[in-house]
Amino acid sequence: MPRAGAADGRRRAGRAEGDGMRFLDGKAMAELKRALGDLPSPVTITLFTRAGDGPTSGDLADLLGEVAASHPSIRLEIVDADAARARAAALGIEETPAFVVAGAEDRGIRFLGTPGGLEFATLIHAIRGASSGDSGLPPALRARLETLPRPVRIRVFVTPSCPYCPPAVATAHQIALASKGVRAEMVEAMEFPELADRFGVQGVPRIVIDDRYAIDGAIPAPRFVEAVVQAASAAA
Repeated sequence: MPRAGAADGRRRAGRAEGDGMRFLDGKAMAELKRALGDLPSPVTITLFTRAGDGPTSGDLADLLGEVAASHPSIRLEIVDADAARARAAALGIEETPAFVVAGAEDRGIRFLGTPGGLEFATLIHAIRGASSGDSGLPPALRARLETLPRPVRIRVFVTPSCPYCPPAVATAHQIALASKGVRAEMVEAMEFPELADRFGVQGVPRIVIDDRYAIDGAIPAPRFVEAVVQAASAAA
């Protein structure tokens, strides 16, 4: 599985020789194309930025541009969150840079910050899931998510070098794909330190459901689904 840039998510110095890419060299691009395979339907990556985001925003735009260039079915759209406040609000975009990965319809897949290092695999997983519309969850777990009484928001705080974070993010995105009432966000803790402090992130992954319930560490999909169901059933 290809990785984006260095393991800590920082941008690579210079450009890859011969292809003009900053983050994905020729070998990584070939691996990315193989990992994406034949996408059954188009995918749009919508990146929301603001003028004050700093260099992270531009680096993320470049990385996503390279991902979009890897496959004819992937399109990148860059949106000024301040100029399109209503649209950002409708999609639940508050902090930036952040992006949405959507196929024929938006199923709640979100990323806050850069999916660098080991986290890059979750972007590939999200693109494939958005394209197919298939969560990949077993039927019994999908059935548990079909009748959530109210919307649920999942935040998964990660760092690029954490080996336990990608499975947590992938499962959160699977849950979002399986239920229209769920929004699932990867949050790069080092790029959003104030958000990490707000939710008491001491280690990663830290899963926060509805801003009230927190779970530390990666957990099996059945336990994750049950936590979401319980949060949705709790009184607001």
